[in-house]
Amino acid sequence: MDHSIVIPTRNHPERLATCLSSIMEARNSSWEYEVLVMDNSDYHVRAANAHVVESCADSRFRYLPMTEVGLMAARHQGVEAAGAAIVSFVDDDELVLPGWFEGVRSCLRDSEVALATGPFVPRFEAKPPSWLEYLWQTDRNGRHMGYLTLLDAGDVERDIEPRMVWGGNLTVRKRVFAEVRGSHPDYIPSPWEAFQGDGEVGLTVKVGAAGYRARYSPDCAVLHEVPAERMTLEYLCRRAWFVGLHTSFTQARREHGMGADRGVPVASVMLRQPFLRRAAGRVRRVASARLARVIVPTRPATAAEQTAAGVRRQLADAHREGYLWHREKLESVPGLRAYVCRPDFLGENAALPLEAAQD
Repeated sequence: MDHSIVIPTRNHPERLATCLSSIMEARNSSWEYEVLVMDNSDYHVRAANAHVVESCADSRFRYLPMTEVGLMAARHQGVEAAGAAIVSFVDDDELVLPGWFEGVRSCLRDSEVALATGPFVPRFEAKPPSWLEYLWQTDRNGRHMGYLTLLDAGDVERDIEPRMVWGGNLTVRKRVFAEVRGSHPDYIPSPWEAFQGDGEVGLTVKVGAAGYRARYSPDCAVLHEVPAERMTLEYLCRRAWFVGLHTSFTQARREHGMGADRGVPVASVMLRQPFLRRAAGRVRRVASARLARVIVPTRPATAAEQTAAGVRRQLADAHREGYLWHREKLESVPGLRAYVCRPDFLGENAALPLEAAQD
């Protein structure tokens, strides 16, 4: 077996069927592969998911029901069941595009490369609102919008920062996954949301800290479904709230003395700078902005730009609310801080504290 593809799924049999069909259409006959469907669905949905896998009529497609909750559990159990040295995580709302197998293979030709990814190409269910365009960011990693899991790093294969390898299209060497002790808690459903962590970010930070590289190939592309409800302020704020939980999780581990080898990213500038230095920086930025307005006339902001600015403010508020909510839970939920600060979350370390589970 050359390649194991792990697909976590929860309560979306129609979406799962489309995802599996795309893999069958893109499959490469020169590479032996298997597909492991990790079903974390409610019990009344599982029969439908099992039928979807059975309908593929291919023994390489395996259905594995789960008992533990959360995306991390699906990833960990998927890697444990995988028979190949290369493991890809593909979300059930992704469609693998032609050339994906070849893109993965090309990225991993170098033994120092342990992570591979490619573009997340959006397939919008409805016309995006005009303000959504202004939520994109562009930097040395390309063009991306984290809130909708969209990434375009260009048309040339190249190295990319490990933190930009996102879970919906993430390939990792199995031995490296074991070496860095796996992923972190992710998408844990209610009522255990306080145990949410930073997911695959913890994994990719540890891989980078271990000295391995991440590689991006334009051929390693997935078509990412963007339903209409995800292009709403309510959805984006909910996503930002969860990112606030991630931030608190990471900060708690940093406060416990953990570094990049434990999946803790370098602290943001805002977290590292003392208050007075931050205040002085704000004064300088305001002064510079006022001077720029005097020297360079600026055009009035469009309605879409004004709306996007308001959306960004509300996302920042939602992020802070999630962060503060989790900080309070760290003090009030028995065993939560100890859970967050575990050295890894493999095997028994993934289990929630008994007291919290009973609550």
